[in-house]
Amino acid sequence: MNDGNLDFNQQNGQQPTAGAQAKTTPAPRLTATALRDIQNQTTNAVLDHVHQLQEAGDLKLPENYAVGNQIKLAWLKILEVKDRNDRPALEVCTKESIANALLEMVVQGLSVTKKQGDFIVYGNKLTFSLEYHGTIALARRFGGVSGVPTGDIS
Repeated sequence: MNDGNLDFNQQNGQQPTAGAQAKTTPAPRLTATALRDIQNQTTNAVLDHVHQLQEAGDLKLPENYAVGNQIKLAWLKILEVKDRNDRPALEVCTKESIANALLEMVVQGLSVTKKQGDFIVYGNKLTFSLEYHGTIALARRFGGVSGVPTGDIS
């Protein structure tokens, strides 16, 4: 059964596959070239997986959602994310967890630039965490909510 997770098996030079468990080895200090390679490999794997899901009819995104643009914007955000010890997420987190966090954002049709979610480091894993604006976006999209009720706080 496909759980939607991506796996990067670099040791055997294989392409990312869906449904595999994440490796627990964090990435070492990254050079500019290594960072670019990780970005290309990760974003391309996520884009390919999203296109496969769309072609199979398993994923329908909002009409105005540009997957490639959202992934690029999210990558810029990931570059800024640090763990609680002030280490960059790209040096601490596994490539699989980075790809899965990006995939989770895209599957939900959300954007980090609209503050609909954020990337958070937990140990050696990067996660996508839904924010208030993301909850509202999903409620409007899937729950038929047209407005957000507000009340006076006394």
